[in-house]
Amino acid sequence: MIKNKVERPYIIFSDKENTIIRDNYSTMTNVELLNLLPGRNIIQLRNRVFLLGIVKNDNIGNKYSINIDFFKKPLSNDAAYILGYILTDGNIRIGTRNSRLNISSCDNQIIEDIKKAMGSTHKIYCKDRLTAYSKTTKKIYKARPCYELNICFKSICEDLFRLGITPKKSLTIECPVCINNKDLFRNFLRGVIDGDGSIILHKDGDRMIQRIEIISGSGKFLNKIADLVAKYVGVRRVNVNSHKKKYFVISYGHYDSITIGKFIYADINKIIYLKRKYEKIRKSLSDSE
Repeated sequence: MIKNKVERPYIIFSDKENTIIRDNYSTMTNVELLNLLPGRNIIQLRNRVFLLGIVKNDNIGNKYSINIDFFKKPLSNDAAYILGYILTDGNIRIGTRNSRLNISSCDNQIIEDIKKAMGSTHKIYCKDRLTAYSKTTKKIYKARPCYELNICFKSICEDLFRLGITPKKSLTIECPVCINNKDLFRNFLRGVIDGDGSIILHKDGDRMIQRIEIISGSGKFLNKIADLVAKYVGVRRVNVNSHKKKYFVISYGHYDSITIGKFIYADINKIIYLKRKYEKIRKSLSDSE
């Protein structure tokens, strides 16, 4: 017969101590709270909080701060952009005690802009990489440094999880159902392209031709993107192509890519965007006006 586990006498908390914890845990640091609980240590406090089911404001007692409501519905345009970027070029880890959001790029500019939009005070770390592999050219080349923003806030990760961002998501991602209007999709699509898309330029005689490609490990995700591009942008619905069943691609030709560019870069002074990719398409956009 298995007996119910009983707290040992020296770990039992009084009603007064439980009240102190309930009333102050969300607004005090652990050190401040332990000053009100003489004889208790941090492990006992954490275990008691867990048993009481108390959720703490992530910004209290944390070395860094952030807008913890950033990904709560209804989403802002900036949140829709960053959601698209994370969906294609970010990842989350959710644990019992620790959760982490990682956003990375070879362009420090976009990481700085994302950090600012989220109201984050976290540090950006730079990692040197020796080589990297290009899916487009299928070549190994000397890599640029990688800039990373690591955000260890459980509430942020849980909000992203509810929006469809899951750990090890590469092959299973889907388009979030909250991206349900033209303005949100405009920003979301720009985030997807900045994260895992390519703006490709090549010469055809004297004329510069361009196309936009989006790559993903999930064919279902790209099928939904192709549907929404046709619906909101007004270009033809393209097919999703599979490359040896390893990844999937949708590709838009010269004129459709210009139309998409005008769509995602509307109000250029009010949006977050990767400047390196915008500079590639900027001349085509101005020449078409």
